Amino acid sequence: MRIASNHRPLVIVLGLNAGLLALILVALVSRNSSPSFVSPAFAQMPPATASGAMAVMPAQLSPNTWGCYLLDSENQTLCVYQYTPGDNLLRLAAARNVKYDRLLGNFNTKMPPAEVKDLVERESQPPRGVNPK
Repeated sequence: MRIASNHRPLVIVLGLNAGLLALILVALVSRNSSPSFVSPAFAQMPPATASGAMAVMPAQLSPNTWGCYLLDSENQTLCVYQYTPGDNLLRLAAARNVKYDRLLGNFNTKMPPAEVKDLVERESQPPRGVNPK
């Protein structure tokens, strides 16, 4: 049986779809409750070093930009590194001490938490003129 040339793109797309479904099947089968074909990867904090614990997390900084976040819990510093593929470089994009950021209760929020609390309390009350039973 010969496939007409105008049906080739459809056959290719269906083949890619079948491959994607096979990858999803492998991901589902490799879960904890099923026999494992792939060794599980567990997200773990790196061991504490002499200077304190650091955590590194990969990140997508924009649609075409990748990098990582570095959190130094001892110095309470957050750093962002950007990877430049053309130069094969990892550059420091930003750094910030977050010690005092954690103490802020309400910063750069559109609706203050007190206003949200007031709305929730008003919403939980029965409408005016209606007697609760």
